[in-house]
Amino acid sequence: MIIDSNSERPVISYPCDWTYTIIAKDPLKVEKIAEEILAPHDYKILPSRSSRKGSYYSFKIIVKVPDEKTKDIIFSLFENNEAITLVL
Repeated sequence: MIIDSNSERPVISYPCDWTYTIIAKDPLKVEKIAEEILAPHDYKILPSRSSRKGSYYSFKIIVKVPDEKTKDIIFSLFENNEAITLVL
């Protein structure tokens, strides 16, 4: 990734692996949601952390994205899912 000094936005070469961090209350739902959203893409889910009381779970989802539009659509689909608390 290269930073464009004129816009300060990173210049990303596609296709590339993109990592989304997902935080949710139900880890089983995250796997199902990821499967539904990412079925046509090459991806993997890595458990990251859980809260002390086990009420929140964090996952890193790594997806091979072909372009910026697809990357943004995937983000939006995760973000708009009611079972997902936060997407980074």
